[in-house]
Amino acid sequence: GYFLGRPSPQLQEIAAPIKRFIRENAPVRNSAHNNIFLSTPIGTIAEKKHIFPSSALGQEILDYLRHSQEETDIILVDEGVAAGVISKDGFLSHLATNYGVSIYSRRPIKLLIESPPLQLDYYTPIADVTRLAMQRTSNHIYDSIIITKKGKYYGIATIKDLLKISSQIELNYAKDANPLTTLPGKKMIATEFGYYQSQQKPFSAIYVDLDNFKVYNDTYGFDAGDHVLLATASLLTRCLRQLCPKYFIGHIGGDDFILFLPKE
Repeated sequence: GYFLGRPSPQLQEIAAPIKRFIRENAPVRNSAHNNIFLSTPIGTIAEKKHIFPSSALGQEILDYLRHSQEETDIILVDEGVAAGVISKDGFLSHLATNYGVSIYSRRPIKLLIESPPLQLDYYTPIADVTRLAMQRTSNHIYDSIIITKKGKYYGIATIKDLLKISSQIELNYAKDANPLTTLPGKKMIATEFGYYQSQQKPFSAIYVDLDNFKVYNDTYGFDAGDHVLLATASLLTRCLRQLCPKYFIGHIGGDDFILFLPKE
């Protein structure tokens, strides 16, 4: 139809509301097509779970768990803000102690909160979420991760979700990676660029190509040309690791490479 605009002899600027709609829905579109990479926002895989106020009594929680088939942590939210996360096993272990049911069934569940939960914004890249989740103490490493949007509770992501999505990411990388250098290919390059663009994150882009590579290839053969491409990919990667805390390197094809360097 005419979603972007009607035919015109002059190039027309796309209306601001339409641009905004495209930006806001781009992550959802990518997720729907399994186009999931490390820069994908964690919010696209967040799940909505049953929540309780921190003032809820233990008996209320116990009644819910008895009738629910969900294998999930107990998520406590007060006025849209996450107050804590308590593991199901941790809650039941407290009840299993001497007089546990009598003590905890009539008291607010918030008494069992041991530490603040890990809370991350909807647009935090999956790569950062995985790193931060693994930095937690061993007794909380499997706790659900709270996802917020505009400062309010949005949903949760679990370690199981991260493991599952990591497998999907590896599959996507394997399908799209350049067969010679194994660097990310065109689809991953486009996804990475789209992430910076949609989030309006400042970054530098460096386009790299080799002068006279075709002549070299024609003169010395394709095997020699492949060695040059592998050496180039290795050199670029090694330099980026030494000089940049965060970077992205992709192989467009042939002797063309591209680097994205986010501004820290």
